[in-house]
Amino acid sequence: LNGNKMIKLRDILKEIGEGVTPYKWGIDRESEFEVQYGFDTDSNIEYQVNFESFAEGDTWDVSFAAREDRTTKFSTNVITNKGEVYKVMSTVFDIIKDFVEEHKEVFQLKFNAAQTGDDASTKSKRNKLYMAYLKNHMPKAKIYSGEQDDVIIQL
Repeated sequence: LNGNKMIKLRDILKEIGEGVTPYKWGIDRESEFEVQYGFDTDSNIEYQVNFESFAEGDTWDVSFAAREDRTTKFSTNVITNKGEVYKVMSTVFDIIKDFVEEHKEVFQLKFNAAQTGDDASTKSKRNKLYMAYLKNHMPKAKIYSGEQDDVIIQL
């Protein structure tokens, strides 16, 4: 392919999630230091998106986890392979936008991608995907890598 026709990863990532309707979600639990959102996918995978503050302050940790069977615990290491990644990501970022809008005192979000099994490269790949997605959907935020591969989002 010549330079004009070559598809660039940056262009692909910019389009990820655009035009994808998120799943319906709701707040499952809310307290002073924790907010938990939930949603179900078309293939009946249940997701939780958690925001947690460990002290009074303006930084909140963000995590999301899934479970395929309602009799099991949620896990950040679930590999679903149901072809729903873009809709799941669209939903997670819709929830993040809602959280930030509802909690104006929040200055910074922090998350760390889960590693799949013994494959440490999956953590790095996921962090890169999340960062690219964030930069596209939260263009005014400052997004960078922190300690221990944390992704920091300054609002």
